[in-house]
Amino acid sequence: LDARISLPTRALRSAATMVVAADVSLPKDFPIVESKVQRPGTSSHLQAAVEHVSSGSGDLPLEELKPLLRILIECIARTYDPTVRKQASALWRALLARGGKMVFEGCMAAMMQISKRASSPTAYCTAFSWACDLTAAAALPADGTLHPHFAKLVGMHAGLLGKMATSDSKPAMLSASLNRARVSLSRFKGGDLSKKRVFTGAGEKILDLVAGYKDVTDLIGGVHLASAFFAPRNGEVKATALAGAKPKLVKLYKEAVLDATQGQDGRKAPPQLLAAFAVALKMLDHDDLAVLVPDMVHVCRRTPDLALAPLAASVLLLSADTSRYVDQLSPVVCERITTDKFRADCLAVVRALAVQSTDTSVLVELGQGLLKVLQGKGTQGQLKNWQERQGPFEALHALLLLSKGSGMVSLAADLCSPVVQLTDKEANEETKCMALRLLGTITRRTGDPTPECQKLFAKVLEGPSDLVRATALDALSEALKSTDARGAAGEMCAPLVKLTQTAEKKATLRGDAMRALRLLVLLATADAGASKKLTEAKVLPQLLGAGSHLLPLCGHDAISGTVTERQLLDLAEAVDISLREPFEGFNDRPSLVAFLARLLCHPLYSAHSAAAAAVKALAGDMPLLTALVAEICTLLAASLASEAARKPDQERDPDATHPRECFRRAILAAVPGLPPAPLLARLLLATHSKLLVSVSADGTEESGCWARLEARYPKGGEKGCLQEVL
Repeated sequence: LDARISLPTRALRSAATMVVAADVSLPKDFPIVESKVQRPGTSSHLQAAVEHVSSGSGDLPLEELKPLLRILIECIARTYDPTVRKQASALWRALLARGGKMVFEGCMAAMMQISKRASSPTAYCTAFSWACDLTAAAALPADGTLHPHFAKLVGMHAGLLGKMATSDSKPAMLSASLNRARVSLSRFKGGDLSKKRVFTGAGEKILDLVAGYKDVTDLIGGVHLASAFFAPRNGEVKATALAGAKPKLVKLYKEAVLDATQGQDGRKAPPQLLAAFAVALKMLDHDDLAVLVPDMVHVCRRTPDLALAPLAASVLLLSADTSRYVDQLSPVVCERITTDKFRADCLAVVRALAVQSTDTSVLVELGQGLLKVLQGKGTQGQLKNWQERQGPFEALHALLLLSKGSGMVSLAADLCSPVVQLTDKEANEETKCMALRLLGTITRRTGDPTPECQKLFAKVLEGPSDLVRATALDALSEALKSTDARGAAGEMCAPLVKLTQTAEKKATLRGDAMRALRLLVLLATADAGASKKLTEAKVLPQLLGAGSHLLPLCGHDAISGTVTERQLLDLAEAVDISLREPFEGFNDRPSLVAFLARLLCHPLYSAHSAAAAAVKALAGDMPLLTALVAEICTLLAASLASEAARKPDQERDPDATHPRECFRRAILAAVPGLPPAPLLARLLLATHSKLLVSVSADGTEESGCWARLEARYPKGGEKGCLQEVL
């Protein structure tokens, strides 16, 4: 009944609006149109105004121009409505098409008001489009000189671009706006737009204007606008054009980013301003940086709280190799990294230098300087508290992790023994965890887990702290990414085995036992001695055999928060390795299938995907695949029974994956590409019908498992297998 009433009601309202629009007599009724702008249904009034303006030619009378401009100013607040935005843009273009000095000056004044009233990304983009239309329609002098309103037009473009860059506007929207502004402003030098070339003349004039901007938003937009004229498009910019523009861009960067941090009113350059200088920074070569880097160092020493973060962002934007400047920036980092206030910014600088430098020898010197700071041999002297030690630990970890050069192996070898000693003495848990992560990366880079390092990890694994133990398992996982480290870390088997045995009695350690199991399996595949210890301790029968205490923790109905995603992924990898490479003393493949079935049905898609990869180890083994499908069907029956017993007032988590969807994807992953008829028959008989064919609320059938399985068969005789099963 509501639908039958609402449709005629909407039609009547639309008809009434059309009648009102048809009754409007322009220009007499311009005040009526202006009063209707902020109300729904104004598009027809705007259409009438567009038709009125388009029907005439020549200059508009002042008494008509003023209300039209007021209408457009009011429309900018309603540009979220696509119809209003379209009609208002059409009215703006119709006004500009009439031409004349009065229209141009009136539109210039209106654009100033429109720029102030725009308050959303859509409004900014619409206003910028109108500004480009105004710029393109501006009358040019015959001699090709700059228009007298050029500076105002550039300021208008810069202000709107700055608002777009600092708002939630999409990057594609900003890029398209820059391209359009570049074309429209290039006309002021009388350029031939039919030729694919860069109009650098107007760009240099814009740079001169932007240099005088004080407002940060205008400066962001102005730098974007000026850089657009020198960015490589349709070919490289000519060297002669860059010769005049690059010094101006460098000077503008120094004034807007470096010099702005000085004095009582000093400010930090916002990220949007640094992004605007991306084109300028990519142009810089070593001759430019040789002049600029000393200024950067000087500013960072005077105002590190304002200059360090922009320095890191600027280094990442450079296209030149920064290896030759690491020795100038290293003292600044080593001096400030122990201060909690500057630690994050110093780490950002270290990460940027590690990524942008190809010469690892200078990074090794930086790492050795950070080690001296940790040992109390730096300018700070002996470090007094644990907060001061966190920065150097994290910086060393970033260096070894981000720099891929083989030269960093020597740094890792030099760090191993001192870091082990510092980690062993560390009393603060948070700092100790940072040091353990660093040790894991050191071991991965060297491929040599030293005896003192293995002894430290064994001590930590047996300690009382859950946080430190979990971090040690993370560090060992990082270390064992190296195949050389796996073959030399046999001494880690004993503490890992002890952890799995303790987990049998202490339930809180069972999640860590999953991670320890994966590490033990990796060690056993690379070292015969570790494999022998694993067999003697009977770890695999205990953790992966029948009656394992880990099995209930990986089911669909496991208590939320019992195990983490990382622990489930490690368990899935351990099951996968055990299926592909059977170990001596353990060949209980049906128990491994039970683990796979629960992981395949898990709500976490990452756990399901890891188990689906492990299912490939069962390819061709039809008895195990049949057992896997039967186990999934058993779990489904239990889930459906639990669902039926759920009270009506118990609401389901809307973000949680529905159990039927979990079982659907589990069956699709478990059944091979072209399943034989007996397996399909077992699936059809043992599985609930709603799993095979989804039924929506209105009774229509949706695509379920059966339709997806049927789609795997090619058209032809193979489908007879499906008909036989049915």
